[in-house]
Amino acid sequence: MRIALVSPPFISVPPVGYGGTELVVAELACSLTRKGHEVIVYATGDSHLGPIEIRSYFPAAQWPPDPDVEATHAAFSLRDIARDSRGFDVVHVHTPAAVALSRLCPYPMIATIHHDRADHLTRIYQENPRVRLVAISASQARKERAPISSIIHHGLDPDRFPEMPDQGYLLYMAATRRRRAPISPSRWRREQGFPSSSPASPTTTTTTASGCCRSSSAIGRCRSDPSAERASCGSWRGPARSSFPSSGTSLSAWS
Repeated sequence: MRIALVSPPFISVPPVGYGGTELVVAELACSLTRKGHEVIVYATGDSHLGPIEIRSYFPAAQWPPDPDVEATHAAFSLRDIARDSRGFDVVHVHTPAAVALSRLCPYPMIATIHHDRADHLTRIYQENPRVRLVAISASQARKERAPISSIIHHGLDPDRFPEMPDQGYLLYMAATRRRRAPISPSRWRREQGFPSSSPASPTTTTTTASGCCRSSSAIGRCRSDPSAERASCGSWRGPARSSFPSSGTSLSAWS
């Protein structure tokens, strides 16, 4: 298959010291390439994916997010896709602005929703029914009023987690905010048959994807400014690892 992936224009692909949408796009592009598909990624010019072709309108990441910048990037990407002489089997977008401009794309399109439900975005999805929507969790799918075609969780690349000897404890990693709907550590432990213990309160401390613990106030700053991710975390270890799709993630949405 020949596949176009459209990333947001706010952070490079893959991101440096960040584990959001752009990391998902990067891992998905690499996984699809390993499976023999031809992948073209639309991202900012400071993105690097080895042999995978990247096409850009903006030469560098456009932070902070701006809806006009997002729309400009989406319009460039979809028009370039439409002009491509070889065509595409599917276009997978990761930005709502591309859904709003789906009329520019002559090929089948799917969109992964990476955000909480918002009325103005739901209207965009409802006004563009030809775009098949993919939710990243059952909780997200229940809340979204636009029709969801598939639920495909962000996966993990197991090669990034080498096997270690049993050290007598279990590390639970999750975003603990209510809107993320994580299963509680105590419930998961009971269901999996692990012995009971006394975990820290999830309302005061959380373990982040980068492998360190910090307060929820610091996490709030990181959500609004990725640069705060490094500043607020003394044990920063590089790019987050909680959002890696497993090999072939999202292909089922195209069948």
